[in-house]
Amino acid sequence: MRITKITAGILALTVPMAIAASADSSEDTIIKDGIEYTKKDDGSVRVTRIINKELTDVIIPAEVEGYKVTELGIAGSSGEEGINVFEGCENVTVVMLPAGIVSIGDYCFRGVWGLKDVYFAGTAEQFREMYIGDENDSLIDAVFHFDSGVPDIDDIPDLDIMGDVDGDGLVSARDATMILKYNIGAVTLDDAALKNADMDGDNKVTARDATAILKQSVGIK
Repeated sequence: MRITKITAGILALTVPMAIAASADSSEDTIIKDGIEYTKKDDGSVRVTRIINKELTDVIIPAEVEGYKVTELGIAGSSGEEGINVFEGCENVTVVMLPAGIVSIGDYCFRGVWGLKDVYFAGTAEQFREMYIGDENDSLIDAVFHFDSGVPDIDDIPDLDIMGDVDGDGLVSARDATMILKYNIGAVTLDDAALKNADMDGDNKVTARDATAILKQSVGIK
């Protein structure tokens, strides 16, 4: 093991569709609760990107859609370039990892200086045997908690994020589209979705809320 010291009206739909198309994942990629996973040849998946940059607590499940989660990023020893999985995640303070993680790639946690606690479902011995690549000082400097237990993905409560209408952990054009469909009776929204959809706090879900979500999804304030 190698350790370095350690997202009014019909017109508005034209923008959503363009943005949504760019967010679609390939058949080799799974996006769940603001986290992107890539399928590996051995039938497991690796975490390749934290999409939701607003997360403070990042929970990596033991499995996602039936695939065992075994890696974060890409191990440099494979001959591939490392990736900064947590790039831009300045709010992250807690990370929970399943016992099935066997490697954390180069640059995976680079720059995540707010990270305070890491909860690993496995033992300290398992962690010592894990491959940890270069440029992960913020991970190594965190306080570790072993045998902590990481919940299954189905046990993780829905993320309560303003603007996240479809419950995928992101604020995107798809959420705005959901509101427009709701206003013409094409879909129904549960209480949690209605709460997150009410961007202006007037206890109504209207095209104005959809517009606010669109602006947020493209960084317009």
